[in-house]
Amino acid sequence: MPLNARQLSQQSHIATSHCLDLDHFPPNRRFSVAPAADEDLPFLVAMTAQHIPGLKGTYQVVERVQKYSRSVLALRSNEKIVGCFAALFLNREGFAHLLNGGLSVADPSHSHLARSDETAAAIYIWAICCVSGMGAGATGNVMQWLRQDEFARADLYARPSTPKGKAFMIRSGFQPLAASEVNSLWIYRRTACIGENIWRTQ
Repeated sequence: MPLNARQLSQQSHIATSHCLDLDHFPPNRRFSVAPAADEDLPFLVAMTAQHIPGLKGTYQVVERVQKYSRSVLALRSNEKIVGCFAALFLNREGFAHLLNGGLSVADPSHSHLARSDETAAAIYIWAICCVSGMGAGATGNVMQWLRQDEFARADLYARPSTPKGKAFMIRSGFQPLAASEVNSLWIYRRTACIGENIWRTQ
């Protein structure tokens, strides 16, 4: 059932009032984060498909995006994979298509993606999946990785696909961009909870 404007406004207020300050999350020494190796992809795709209902995208699509952008990250603890952070690093054209509804999330075009050596205009969170109890602990590690110069100024965009994911987004400072659909686009502005140049001081 679609949320009404009042409900979205309340959620936005909660997000602003209880911001978890994602860009200040400290990394946890239990975890490491790095672009997934080719041999990691089948396991990561199977993991996310199992935990996220209605996940869009196939292994071939994930493999293609990873080769172009290196935007699928493997989360490890004691050398064992415990989670996945998959994103689309969008260039300016891809960002424009995201905002106007023209971006194919299930099969994104290379023309909409930033290459691994390019600066991203925006980051669309494709999927986040972690072994139970591991997600919150690795958040700081993911955000530390996203504080690199290529990504530090790019706002984060996502569509909540599970109640747990939506609750986390609200607590983290994400806010809905549209009031018409439950799964409309949400944004986390990198300067909403941090100083403009925080990544320069890490």
